Parts: sequence; structure tokens; C-alpha cells
Amino acid sequence: MRGENRGRPKLFLVAAVYNWVVALALGLFHDPLLSALQAPPLTHPAALELFAALAFVFGIGYFRAYLDPAQNRPIIVLGIQGKLAVFLVCAAHYLAGDLPGAMFLGGVGDVVFAGLFMRYLQKN
Repeated sequence: MRGENRGRPKLFLVAAVYNWVVALALGLFHDPLLSALQAPPLTHPAALELFAALAFVFGIGYFRAYLDPAQNRPIIVLGIQGKLAVFLVCAAHYLAGDLPGAMFLGGVGDVVFAGLFMRYLQKN
């Protein structure tokens, strides 16, 4: 059993689940989450729901990378770019004062994953 998962780095499975949980939470429960974070209600919920949909799709990509990282190397590269983009947007809005700290932590999680993805690619 150990040999079966040798080519399947759990990093990408964890990243997939992370994206799916965040996507489902934001897409389905954005109003209570924003209220708990003391963030203002959304003027255009579709914007956050579209982000959630894209995060969910990226999670599918990370799951594919988990199943076959060599075949799906371009997805890993795209994941790095996507996660860095999320972090930069979160950081800019946090520094501007219009993103709660708890939501900024999600961006920090993404930059950590980006670094781990880069490390994986360097070693493989």
C-alpha cells in the first residue's frame, strides 16, 4: 500500500480539499461568514460566488495533480500562479483596509501552498 501512493504527493490532495472547503463555504454560506467576520454584506454576491466556483475548479485540478503529478505538471504551475494572484489581491485589499484580517489569512494560506508547489516542482 505504501508503494501505491509513492507518486501521489498528499500536498495536492490537501490543496484540493482546502480549495473545495473554501469554495463551498464562500459559495453557500457567504452571508453568515461575512457577518461572523464583521465584514459588510455583499453588494454583488455573484462576484464572490464566481470566485468560489473558480476555486472549486482549481481544486479539481489539484486533485488531478494528486492522481498523476507528472502528467499534470502544467496544472501545478497554473496553481502557483493562481495562488500567488489570490495572495496579491488579498494583500492589496488588506493593506488598503477593506479586507478583514481573517480573510487575509486565506490569502496567506494560498501563498504557503504556492511555495510548497514550487518546492515540489524543484525537487521533481
